[in-house]
Amino acid sequence: MQIRPVLATGVKAWHLRKDSQFFPKYAFHEGAKSIPSASTVIFIFCEIDCREALAKAVEEAKYGSIEEGIKVVVDIYVDTLVELVQKKKFSAYVHPVLPVLDVTRPIVLTFNKALRFKVEQQASLTWLDIDILSADKKQVLSQYQLDGTHVNPTYFELLKDQIVLTEK
Repeated sequence: MQIRPVLATGVKAWHLRKDSQFFPKYAFHEGAKSIPSASTVIFIFCEIDCREALAKAVEEAKYGSIEEGIKVVVDIYVDTLVELVQKKKFSAYVHPVLPVLDVTRPIVLTFNKALRFKVEQQASLTWLDIDILSADKKQVLSQYQLDGTHVNPTYFELLKDQIVLTEK
């Protein structure tokens, strides 16, 4: 399998909502256009939503709670992916947000739980069950640690193994 990244910088799932006119939404759709139809695609988004946008939206009273914001963002994200997958006939994997940062880990874990639930309800999407945390979910396992912000490249073996498992 060859992996070719298609980057859409600064995209939050929130940007993908129907009424959004913000440039990252267009970058996402332009990137998607560049991927040939019927390709296998791994979608990995929402780190920015978890790191900054959800807490800020609650502070600004856009949502009553983090959980409410997560539901809205997950719905936007999954609905966008389902529509895109239908249109482009992608074989689509949805990657969880990696809970690398200590400070955002509780939000990321809550987000991933909601995202997984929604993804698993969609026949056109496949959840990648990737877990880089210790059993108590308090720290990144040493083999996946790099600099406190990014994962170690050894993580790619975990990703590969998960893709192989889901293809069976």
